[in-house]
Amino acid sequence: MIASEFEQHLSFWRAHWKQGHPELVLPYDRARPALPSRLMQRHVLPLDRHVGQGDELTLLAAFLVVLHRYSGQTDMRVAVPGEKALLLLQASLVAQQSFADFRQAVGGYLASSRSHPVPLDALWQAMEEALAMEVRVAICPSGWPVSAWGQFDLVLETEGNLACTLVYAAELFEAATVQRLGAHLATLLAHAAQAPHTRLDQLRLLSPAE
Repeated sequence: MIASEFEQHLSFWRAHWKQGHPELVLPYDRARPALPSRLMQRHVLPLDRHVGQGDELTLLAAFLVVLHRYSGQTDMRVAVPGEKALLLLQASLVAQQSFADFRQAVGGYLASSRSHPVPLDALWQAMEEALAMEVRVAICPSGWPVSAWGQFDLVLETEGNLACTLVYAAELFEAATVQRLGAHLATLLAHAAQAPHTRLDQLRLLSPAE
């Protein structure tokens, strides 16, 4: 990318940056250590290929809804894959909108990120006021360098329409916490696939057993 293109893309992010955007609240089991080990563990989630749960937008939208339901936050920043680097995606949701409408909006957020591809690291360096608001969550297809995950607390690694994997910081989460989050994601995905016009705040999150 030449310097003039980079500045144009950076100008987009400066114009669309939301000041005071809170860091995403995750269901941590332990406090962040002063010297993190960056040890990541994995939890695989099979997907039901017969109900169309595996496309990129559906997975990303569902993951964002689950994060919203956990945190109560309506504005979120996550890392998403670009052509050559991880990019920032800044999304907002309204609990009363339907999943289908939110999925469409996520498509617009993703297109904006990829149309203005400032790598995440370069964006942080250029926007000093954002440094304290680190992105803790990412969603990427399998095959990205595993070493990249150490900068995140939670990653949804996708594998087409067959499965996805939650990669998580072992020093912050208990395995049971991530397994429960994964079960909630699977439940919400199934409901959204069956009834895409359901409001976000009415999508099922808990399993029948819960």
